[in-house]
Amino acid sequence: MEHAAHNPDEEQFIVRNLKEIIQILTDLSKRHEMLKVSFNHDVCLTNIISVDVKNHSVYLDIGLDDAFNSRLLASHQVVFSKDNGIRIKWTSTNISLATLKDGKAIKIALPQTLMRLQRREFFRLATPIVNPVPCLIPVSDEANPVDRTLELTLVDVSLGGIGVISADPLDSRLVIGASFNQCKISFP
Repeated sequence: MEHAAHNPDEEQFIVRNLKEIIQILTDLSKRHEMLKVSFNHDVCLTNIISVDVKNHSVYLDIGLDDAFNSRLLASHQVVFSKDNGIRIKWTSTNISLATLKDGKAIKIALPQTLMRLQRREFFRLATPIVNPVPCLIPVSDEANPVDRTLELTLVDVSLGGIGVISADPLDSRLVIGASFNQCKISFP
């Protein structure tokens, strides 16, 4: 049986529902997400070519280096991970070579569990890039009693807060945990 390589603190992020695992892997395939492959002391990058639900298999792109591929296929435990954005990680113990219509591929069994860690507690909605959404933050302090307004560009929004882009240098009042009143965001 294959288990996701994870820390005890990550137990709450382990996905065990087969349909959800298939959906996660299919999404990775559709978005051509790069995965880090770690085994023994080797590391490489690959991506998912397809998820074969009927045969409970996952096909991944194979490298060009035959010696490296031989070490990968001989490995007893391989960790697949995506570390940027939402972290996804699982371990496979049965790796083989498959021949698909487009060429050779790495074949692994559909993982029974995987770790999916979204660092933020709330879903984040991205805002338009072409027509950026302004975020106006009124600021004042004892050294400068004249009220000013910082105009930042909204990147994303969630129930837990917003993400903004600020010009360099960053205003000294924009620090982690800061709270502002009477801000204005004009959604289109």
